[in-house]
Amino acid sequence: TRRYTSNKVVTELIPVMKAGIDSMVIGSLTRYYDYGTIKDFLSLMPPFTPGKVIDSLAQEFTRDQVKEILQVMKAGMDHTVIDSLNRYYEYETVKDFLSLMPPFTSGNSINTLAKVYDRSQIKELLPVMKAGVGDSVIEGSTSRFTYEQVKAFLSILPPFTSGRAIDSLTRRYTSN
Repeated sequence: TRRYTSNKVVTELIPVMKAGIDSMVIGSLTRYYDYGTIKDFLSLMPPFTPGKVIDSLAQEFTRDQVKEILQVMKAGMDHTVIDSLNRYYEYETVKDFLSLMPPFTSGNSINTLAKVYDRSQIKELLPVMKAGVGDSVIEGSTSRFTYEQVKAFLSILPPFTSGRAIDSLTRRYTSN
């Protein structure tokens, strides 16, 4: 509110904001973009987007590309997702993968998938993954199972499953 008149903020910016947008998002947006772009991006931004995501996007992509990415990105993506995708893939693949990725995906999960599988396999895995599956789940399953087993495993795994829960089950029980 320091940057814009309180009336403008209340009537134009706050109504387009989503849940979980923190001060770092606002700080990052004001660092890189003008008021019109900020308003546009806030309306497109998924809930629970951290400010570091904006920094990562702004440093790597054009304004138009950032706008396209925000339109397909899901809730709760951290900056390591953007950094990881950008490390391995070009813009079109980054955008494509973000559109398929479940909410609250970890960047470490993307690193693991990129090291183990090719693009077409990752493109098949992302839609079957559930929201917030822990990166240790991805790391553990890709090191123990075949691609088809990983795909089947991810398709039945509940959202927000931790690696520790899976490790406890696999130590206790054995199944195919």
